[in-house]
Amino acid sequence: MYSRTLKCLLNASVILRTDVSIKSVDLELEVMRQNGELIPKVMRPRDWLPVLDMKNERARKRYYTFLFKKEMKRIHRKEDQQARQIGLEEVMAERALQSSTDDDTGPLVYGFGYNFLLRRVNEAAMNHLYNWNSLRATMFGNKLVFDCSYEKYMSAPELSSCIKQISQSFCINRMHNYPLDIALCNLNPDGQMAEKLLHCIPTLYTNDFPWTVTSKSYLDIFDHSQLCYLTSNAPNAVEVYDPETVYIIGAYVDKGENMPVSMSIAKEQKLRMAKLPLDTYVRFGGGSRKNLTLNQVLGIMLYGQTGNWREGMAEFIPKRKLYENRIKYLEAKILRDTLRRQNVTGDELDEKVSKLMESSPFRTKLVCSDETSQEMEKFGVAAVLKSQQRERRKVLKEYVDDCNKESHLENQPIFSYQSRPKSEHDFSNAARVKLREQWKK
Repeated sequence: MYSRTLKCLLNASVILRTDVSIKSVDLELEVMRQNGELIPKVMRPRDWLPVLDMKNERARKRYYTFLFKKEMKRIHRKEDQQARQIGLEEVMAERALQSSTDDDTGPLVYGFGYNFLLRRVNEAAMNHLYNWNSLRATMFGNKLVFDCSYEKYMSAPELSSCIKQISQSFCINRMHNYPLDIALCNLNPDGQMAEKLLHCIPTLYTNDFPWTVTSKSYLDIFDHSQLCYLTSNAPNAVEVYDPETVYIIGAYVDKGENMPVSMSIAKEQKLRMAKLPLDTYVRFGGGSRKNLTLNQVLGIMLYGQTGNWREGMAEFIPKRKLYENRIKYLEAKILRDTLRRQNVTGDELDEKVSKLMESSPFRTKLVCSDETSQEMEKFGVAAVLKSQQRERRKVLKEYVDDCNKESHLENQPIFSYQSRPKSEHDFSNAARVKLREQWKK
């Protein structure tokens, strides 16, 4: 009797604390809304739980901004659908009016929406084709596992981003010529990840779904000697894809401290570890981290089956992360600053910068281009990029010196160019400081 009374009192206190916290959060929302903050108009019931778990105001504010952006996307999507529906109705009414006035004995009209020589392939037919391609992988494809045991480490925005990346991985895999046989292991059927996955992929638990979805661990399904955990903290890289190995990708999105959680799990379970051979084929720019999304890692692994690591990285690694594209951006910036100093603005400025960047002295090669692949294999990525950068640095220095002479500022040049920059941020650091000081004067 005493224990039952104590349990009732505890439940009542929890409900009271929840009501008080909801009221305080609701008041906080109203104050932020009056101050013009990015706050969603409607808070759905499932949006309240992450807010009540957050302890500081900064985290809640970031979450409100995340919900506001999602709400705006839903509103814009609905407006676009209504506009397309109105346009379709107008087109159908115009065609009905035209068909009623036209003579049936006249010539046939060819075009979209009329007679056509080819048969239209609708979206349902393409889905059947892609699904059959994925089902074929369950019989003949190589094995790959998504470890879904990281739900407790992710916040609500990170979990939503993880779900989106898994759904994109599903699309990429089924459209590839050699899809992988993918299994979602350690998926809690009562958790938020399973709920959101089911919302994005409604056929997740159907019998003909091409992936294996289970709450079991991969240790219970596959042999321990076949497993290999892919983690960026591993010392060794996957040089050759082994079809007998079952590679594991952690379904984890970490936008904060980037803790080596996957490496600790692999060590705890005594599994082999490996990382993608990024350093062999790609050089990342300064400030660019080597963290890739789940769909990008899966895309690289799809090409890695046939040994085309370079092609996979060229397609799935964002170009903004590459060293060469970073150098392109800095070159364009220093050219833009130089021309702006000469009173060139507006469309003329953009046109001149684009022409200069497209000219042969300033045109740079992508890291994964076929032209430099043989040189990279012979001398290495860093050596080839260093030689190319040395030539472009010399050309850019000559151009900046000419601009200084034309502007009659030989004693006070526009840019003080370093012949040996200390970092890959190159010729723009000292230039921007010098230009900023002149503008202040």
